[in-house]
Amino acid sequence: MSFRPTLRTSYGSFNTGQVYSSVGQSSENFGYVLEYLNFNSDGFKQLGDNDNTGFDINEITGKLRFSSDADAAIPQSLEVKYHFYDEQSNETYLGLSEADFNANPYSRYASSQFDNMVAEQRQIMLTHVIDFSDQFKVVTNAYNNKFTRNWYKLDDVVFEGQKQSLSRVLANPGDFPNHMSLLNGTADSGADALLLKANNRVYYSRGIADQARLPLVWS
Repeated sequence: MSFRPTLRTSYGSFNTGQVYSSVGQSSENFGYVLEYLNFNSDGFKQLGDNDNTGFDINEITGKLRFSSDADAAIPQSLEVKYHFYDEQSNETYLGLSEADFNANPYSRYASSQFDNMVAEQRQIMLTHVIDFSDQFKVVTNAYNNKFTRNWYKLDDVVFEGQKQSLSRVLANPGDFPNHMSLLNGTADSGADALLLKANNRVYYSRGIADQARLPLVWS
């Protein structure tokens, strides 16, 4: 049974880094692999006093495989896979006015400093393969997947009781100078001037799928 460890790292601009590691073993009847990935960055957008506008992602994947002998009358295999993913992104829906974008497309307004997206995914999958012959096999997949996401983002801006959408203010900043000053941070905002919204989502996918695979024949 062979043993295969792996480690790779990289580092780049904006404190962008990646670490990947894996360990696994395999034989005719059994195999496994465990993988870990971290990918993160401080981001390239400019916000406040070097506030983080990047992300931090972690992924863990584990697989187990059980196989019959290769010379079995009808060879079969069963693979169990588990995958976990989580992410924190300091990203925003808030854009820039046309003038500010032309001046510096990499800037972000101070009002977006609390925008943050968190996501998590958990997946488990079973894969069963029956090799009836070299020309015909049946593959069955059973899976359960759950993905959750919550994005805390700036949604509206209020000045002296007048609420305006972000898109309207950014499209016509000259018509809403006071609202614009709250967005770009040139004026101090009150407790209820910047309204955040939590966009919470949960998605599920579950099922069983069978596939019969035949070789392609080209004439």
